[in-house]
Amino acid sequence: MGGKNEEIVGKALKGRRDRVYLATKIQPASVSKAAIFKDVETSLKTLETDYIDVIQLHTLPTAVRIF
Repeated sequence: MGGKNEEIVGKALKGRRDRVYLATKIQPASVSKAAIFKDVETSLKTLETDYIDVIQLHTLPTAVRIF
């Protein structure tokens, strides 16, 4: 879908957000709290929602504890 998945899902959820469980994944540029929060904020905006139920961290470079 050419990197437009969250945009498509956001439009599809209009008027239905309260009836679904929403999960998405992010691939932060670095394993830092700031990078993760930046990606989550971008997803919130793209999905046109104020919350996401599950955030999956995708392709982390090492097995590290995030916080």
